[in-house]
Amino acid sequence: MDRRLLAAAEEGDPQEIKKLLALGASARAVSESMDQATALCYAARVSRECVELLLPVSDPKHNGTFGTPLHFAAFAEKPECLEALIPHCDALARDSFGDTALMDAARGHSVRCVELLIPASDANARSERLEHQSKNAFMLAMKNHPGPIVGEIAKRLADATQDLNARDGKGKTALMAGVERALEFDWRESSETAAYEMLLGRVDANLRGNRGLTALDRAVEEHALAHVKKLLPFTDVRAEHEGKCAIDRAVEEGCWPVVDFLAPFSSREKADHAFLQAGVGDMPAWAAFLESEELQRTVEDVTRARGVEDAKSPAAQEAAEKGSKTEKGSKKRSPRSL
Repeated sequence: MDRRLLAAAEEGDPQEIKKLLALGASARAVSESMDQATALCYAARVSRECVELLLPVSDPKHNGTFGTPLHFAAFAEKPECLEALIPHCDALARDSFGDTALMDAARGHSVRCVELLIPASDANARSERLEHQSKNAFMLAMKNHPGPIVGEIAKRLADATQDLNARDGKGKTALMAGVERALEFDWRESSETAAYEMLLGRVDANLRGNRGLTALDRAVEEHALAHVKKLLPFTDVRAEHEGKCAIDRAVEEGCWPVVDFLAPFSSREKADHAFLQAGVGDMPAWAAFLESEELQRTVEDVTRARGVEDAKSPAAQEAAEKGSKTEKGSKKRSPRSL
């Protein structure tokens, strides 16, 4: 009978649950499968009505392989079930892998689930799951799909997180994780807002990971000009690590559109050196700048030369002589100084 109750909860069948409870089925019974879940855990994934039926006779703090009923509701993105469960469950509890319910919600797509869990949770707690590399919920969200919904989730978590520049076990910040996720989803030239953009201006974009790269450097490595443009206003592109700055890395990668874009923001020495290595037509913007600069110098030289020639002309010399005589005459007529 207990197995039938577990099945009814998993299917979200409130009538069957009522019937089985009346017949004496135990809501505290644990499934024999690897998840070691109770009927309340299963119900949390499907139905608030079933959750409310089982709560009075269940252990809401039961913690199996995949966690408490809160973990099940968060993973299934069921905010209505979370609302019913939060007052009775321990939001700080971790599943057997070392994650809290908030961490599960952070990896999902329900803004409301995250909003409900934040007040009851510790947003600064770090995951103990090996593959999560000691990330907090905010970092996990930034590692999620890079779209606008996750951006909204990340905003909620950012407001609840003390150190937005915190690093995970690989030395990566949330910004680095967000940029890398955007690159993984091939948003190289996307005009759509990426989740990491909400961090720009709020975090230090000049921080470097274990490889010595900034978030912008990673975008350069992937030839992602659109992301380089987004990150540049917040990054010191002239800063060097092991003798290399952003334009040096772009030259190494042979990504000439990025090199051409970075040239005006880099040192003149670096920009000119890159231009010497570029092929014909690889850096059209910088070539146009150099041409304009050369033209300006030519105009200045011609103007200067013409000025000298005009000063030597007979008319100019005659005017100079007249001016000199006029000046001498005015001095003779001027009253004696006291």
